[in-house]
Amino acid sequence: MPDKSFSSSEALWFGWDVMKRNFWFFAGVCIIAFLLSLTAQALQNVMENFPDLIPGFLIIPVIVIGVIVEVVVTIGLIKIALSFCDDRKPRLSTLFDASGCFFKYIGTAFTFGLVVAGPILFTVLFLVLMSRIKASPILAIPIFFAAAIAAAVLSIRYSLCFYFVIDKGLGPINALKASSRTTSGAKWQLLVFDGLCGLVNLLGFICLGLGMLATFPTVLVALALVYRQLSQQTPGLADLGIGGPVAQPSPALANPGIDGFVAQSAGGIADDIAVVPSSPIESSRLPGLDVMLAAETDVEPPPRPLADVAPSTSHTQGRKTPFIFIAIIAVAVVLIAVLGYNYLPVLRQAAAQPFQLRVTAILYSDDPSAVIDGAIAKEGQTIEGATVVKIHRHEVEFEKDGKRFTCCPR
Repeated sequence: MPDKSFSSSEALWFGWDVMKRNFWFFAGVCIIAFLLSLTAQALQNVMENFPDLIPGFLIIPVIVIGVIVEVVVTIGLIKIALSFCDDRKPRLSTLFDASGCFFKYIGTAFTFGLVVAGPILFTVLFLVLMSRIKASPILAIPIFFAAAIAAAVLSIRYSLCFYFVIDKGLGPINALKASSRTTSGAKWQLLVFDGLCGLVNLLGFICLGLGMLATFPTVLVALALVYRQLSQQTPGLADLGIGGPVAQPSPALANPGIDGFVAQSAGGIADDIAVVPSSPIESSRLPGLDVMLAAETDVEPPPRPLADVAPSTSHTQGRKTPFIFIAIIAVAVVLIAVLGYNYLPVLRQAAAQPFQLRVTAILYSDDPSAVIDGAIAKEGQTIEGATVVKIHRHEVEFEKDGKRFTCCPR
């Protein structure tokens, strides 16, 4: 397969231009995505730092809700970027539109993780075997280096699989195959492009994080454009249910004496003659890949406004807001409110403790003890007015003034 090409600078400039023309739309999208991610992270931090505050039966639902929200938002962001590459301005509700590809995305993410992490897992098992036969540890350096290179190559090779799932509705295996064929001949370019995208986002993060409101949408749209360009240059996707690149009509096919042109089949045999009026034929424009159909006029049709471009049928089907995901987010908000109402006083009390007890270590046995403020204490003893109520395996429970609290080793 011949090498493919795309311009990293043109893709980033296109993303920058789209971001500038739709800044407030992207600002709203980024703020909503950030708040949802922050909510999920806050719940995880509460579960890690305050395990007694959340009942055990709520831990699994909280984790599941966090994963669902993250997947839905990721799918919505990619759909938004693809819509702008197709000259269509999406709605804000597209951020929550994961219809038709949610479970396929999860399956693809799982398969992608296994494929990319395969060399690392194999290396770890190999090193464990080497340690048992007492081989030289110096051999681990080149092995880890080779595994890291293999993982990086596989990551670039299958990096476009998620776009094929969301854009074309492919399953995990076909999406990986399509990504492998599409990135063939462009891996070095993709490596450089990914590095540039990382630098752009790093620049936005350095600007007090507010720069991400501009750099993140720029990179998001640029990545989608590169996927569009590379997939248009990949003809070998028909067996996966994807049409190949749009062929340019040959000038030799046009008959200047007839008001139309001849459409030939793939085998080169004329199957039909399509008679079209001599008025300018509307062009299908894709940034970086303008495909102009043949027309018997020297006047180029004016570019169509973004709002006048009719969306395709495949994208119109997913325009409605998926109420199931909004309901899930609403449940998450209610859950956070309930937890905050029930446990906020406890959190405030823990934050406003008038004294600090430092638990250095826990000696857990039939007669447990703990090292507290440099002294060994057992259950029932009092330290600085606080009674050691119970010594658990990973924390010590105290009581003072009729109120209980716990401390973990640090």
